[in-house]
This record gives sequence, structure tokens and C-alpha cells, in this order.
Amino acid sequence: VDQTAVVRHVFVIRNDGDTTFVAGMPRATCSCTQVRLNKRMIGPGESAELTAVFTAAGRAGEQKKVIYLPPSDSDVPVIKFYIQGFVEGGGQSD
Repeated sequence: VDQTAVVRHVFVIRNDGDTTFVAGMPRATCSCTQVRLNKRMIGPGESAELTAVFTAAGRAGEQKKVIYLPPSDSDVPVIKFYIQGFVEGGGQSD
């Protein structure tokens, strides 16, 4: 993408377990990526949407961002999502 791009992706999270998954607040590794979870309580068989919006302004080169979705239960591991791409032009690479 070029530096004017704003890229949006929706991850669909499905709970295939037999108990309700209660999510904490999602966060991204960079302020260039905003994330939003449409619901925090995901019952068995239910789905939720995690929306990530990456703003390419000021970025250049290979970009790999990690989004963390922590559970409210500390015995359950953090779920990680990745977005990756290439931004053409000058700017920061990270």
C-alpha cells in the first residue's frame, strides 16, 4: 500500500469451547493500529469480531503488527493476531 492507505481487517473469533470466553481489552503493538472488539463475552458456539485498522501514514517498508487479546482468566493464554504488509515510500519501518 502507499502511505495514504488506511487498511481495515475484521478477524472473526469463534468460541468452540463449552464455557463462555470473557475477553480483556485488545491492544496492538503500535499506535498506528487501532483495535476494537464488538463484544467481550463470547458464549459457546458464538462468534465475535475483532476489527483492526492500520494507518500507513509515516510508515515505510515491511510492517508486521501484533494484536493481543487477553482473556479475563489468567489461566488462559493471550490470543495473538497478526497483520503484515508493505508500505511504499519514506517514513518509519518497524
